[in-house]
Amino acid sequence: LKKGGKKKKKATSNLITVNKLAFRNYEVLEKLEVGISLVGTEVKSIRDGKMNIRDGFIKPNPNGRSCTLMNIHIGKHASAGEFFQHEERRPRPLLLHKQEARRLLQKTDWQPG
Repeated sequence: LKKGGKKKKKATSNLITVNKLAFRNYEVLEKLEVGISLVGTEVKSIRDGKMNIRDGFIKPNPNGRSCTLMNIHIGKHASAGEFFQHEERRPRPLLLHKQEARRLLQKTDWQPG
């Protein structure tokens, strides 16, 4: 116990989910930690465990300034009304630096030779 009788907090990870199937089926050469732009009901659904990233992939935009997370399923939140619900498989913008997006675009540009 610390002074004042307060318990010391344990370090917690902000990791929500991991795509284990991708690590099994593909060779992962590099990991990148980015944020996802979400709406309120999506955050609540993810906290309830209603997220499936099995078929998801990242698509760099052709302008090289941003990337989009495609084909991710986030289920609807149970206690929110129909007006406030989100689309379950909508493209979600990723929050990353412009240089990282350009680097991903260069790595995915494949020209047949």
